[in-house]
Amino acid sequence: MLDSRKNIKRSLPLTESPQSISKLFVLPPNYQGTFTIAEDLKAQIRNQHYAITQGNSFQLTKLGQSALSNLQKCWDSLEYDPFYGEQEPTSYRSRRYTEFDFNSHTGELNPRPHVPYLQSPEMNHYAGGKARHFGDLSADTYQNPLFQDLVNYNFTLFPVNPEFLDLVTHLGQSWICQVHIMRIVVGAEKTTSITPEGIHSDGYPFAGLHLINKVNVRGGETTIYSYDEIPLAKTTFTQPLDSLWLEDRYLKHSVTDITSGDGDAGFRDILAISFSLPNSIYAKRI
Repeated sequence: MLDSRKNIKRSLPLTESPQSISKLFVLPPNYQGTFTIAEDLKAQIRNQHYAITQGNSFQLTKLGQSALSNLQKCWDSLEYDPFYGEQEPTSYRSRRYTEFDFNSHTGELNPRPHVPYLQSPEMNHYAGGKARHFGDLSADTYQNPLFQDLVNYNFTLFPVNPEFLDLVTHLGQSWICQVHIMRIVVGAEKTTSITPEGIHSDGYPFAGLHLINKVNVRGGETTIYSYDEIPLAKTTFTQPLDSLWLEDRYLKHSVTDITSGDGDAGFRDILAISFSLPNSIYAKRI
């Protein structure tokens, strides 16, 4: 793995001290009890703006194992993504997208009214400048206890200035949690793109990517870059809950194509959880 520390400079204030960062799992607000994880991921993000871990680092409880199985089923009812631009009909992307009001103190997560997903052409030359409407997440998805624990845990990892946590409490302003759930289907003996936009940043202050399932697929190597596109690290998701967290505004990323195997179609399911706070230094860059 390449080291990013020499290539990225932090512009936001660093508010945590090493003594304040636990090397053990810290219970997030509204914890449902689905997993523990004993890695110092917060320190990794603080030092290099990203962290990578394998799915077996998540120690799932019985509730967590059941919740993962139920969560995986939610990807079977996604809606076709007409903006993907597949080259042939057996390989395509399906998707849902919802924005939530997220209370960082209580962990409460409430779906906001439907909105399109917006990016500028500068942020996404492939599909930017379009109001992309996708189906909303189902209640079975966002009420799933593992889903809720992942949202809350992800937020605890990111280096948020406490001033902006107090802002939420005193002014009643919520963070926005943006959630994409996506399936890329690749036809039998076919190859298809994961990121047709190439090397890019999505403009979120904080983002977490989790593999939910991967069936009969090889490839899909993720490369993390500095914002000036110096490669920093590579990882390939292979098992459920293989995960990547990043301060997306400092970094870019890309994913190589995937290919089906064994003479049959395959698919790759991703849960993407992001956070932003409007009208602040943590606003999403569109």
